[in-house]
Amino acid sequence: MAEGFKFIHASDLHLDRPMQGLTELPAHLKPALTEAPYIAASRVFDQAIAELVDFVLLSGDPFDHQSAAPRAKTFLLSQFKRLADRQITIYWSSGDASQPSSWPTAAELPENVVRFSCNDVEVVTHSKEGVPVATIHGACCDSRRENFSPFFADDGEPFPIAISTGEIEADPTENSNIRYWALGGQPVTTLLETEHGMASHPGTPQGRSIFENGPCGCLLGRVTSKGELHLNKIETGPVRWLHQKVTISEDVSDDKLKDIFSERAMSIANETSGGNTLVQWHILTTGELNLNLRRIERRKELVDWLHAEFGSETENWLWTTDVLIEPPDSLPQEWYEEDTILGEYLRAIQHYQKEESAEVSLHHYLPSSTENGSFFDIGVIASENRREILRQTVMLGVDYMGPSVTNGDRGPTKLETP
Repeated sequence: MAEGFKFIHASDLHLDRPMQGLTELPAHLKPALTEAPYIAASRVFDQAIAELVDFVLLSGDPFDHQSAAPRAKTFLLSQFKRLADRQITIYWSSGDASQPSSWPTAAELPENVVRFSCNDVEVVTHSKEGVPVATIHGACCDSRRENFSPFFADDGEPFPIAISTGEIEADPTENSNIRYWALGGQPVTTLLETEHGMASHPGTPQGRSIFENGPCGCLLGRVTSKGELHLNKIETGPVRWLHQKVTISEDVSDDKLKDIFSERAMSIANETSGGNTLVQWHILTTGELNLNLRRIERRKELVDWLHAEFGSETENWLWTTDVLIEPPDSLPQEWYEEDTILGEYLRAIQHYQKEESAEVSLHHYLPSSTENGSFFDIGVIASENRREILRQTVMLGVDYMGPSVTNGDRGPTKLETP
């Protein structure tokens, strides 16, 4: 290869997709969450301009044409125009072009946008100052395509790149001569590197739920004059979702508990460079503190304090979405022996914990109409999930029927191995 080049790979902008899993949100934070997808997408195109890339690979849908507000289309066209003014080409593999949610035919795209169809794999040569540096093999998502075998580069092609939307179930780089697979359709970043090349989902530029936690953004690719590819993640999301585990001893005071959260909040602020954060806390503790924090009113007190302490600002806030308490390792033996609804409940669950051969089936609790329907599987508990589900089931009963605090001097009964 005579000359190197740079590119940005971004996917799944989903400008119309809202934040999910937020049951409570104050008015002063709503504008930041509403604008987050647009700010993240703007930063993708800002990076393309700042890095003076040769082209942008855009995989996946930027928004749903049927449901999105007119702003989404206007915004995207304006970003395309920004790159057109700087002679930066956009190679776009969208979702299934045959679907009504795809880009409307009446909305003309700028000349710098190459949008691939889903009928066949199209091949475009990208040149830099008149010298071919890359070949782009592109196709949009096609539900009829069972694998990536139609993507194939001939020997001697300038750095072959494939762009599409789909899930990697096997190594697509083998026997294809494709050096880089630019894929879309997955919200989180995944990277597969083999001896033949690389394949990646850059993920959405802005996470929308706790399942899309951590830094979200796009990928900056650098290809050297020797054909070596280097990828770097660039964070673009103005709001980051985090899942934080905190281990707390059972004898801490309320003041010490707040100190622990304050220290962790400061650490998060430093790690995220003062950005906005949505955090789900996962507390690991034992004894009386565990059962105390499991009380709805006690947990609400803690969440209200966290909101007031770290989520009251309009910038650089940390908002707690939930506080989850890990179930304890043991419960008092007396609870299992009580002649109460709780005792009967615990003994029933204990039977299934001790007798692993005892079948756990929920089908007789479900309507008969689900026997052969799509809901049939919810009545089956997989063996690998059995122990944890039963453990959580025990604590569900304790939360609703048990005392608020255990007496620490009573003998324990192990939940996992009674």
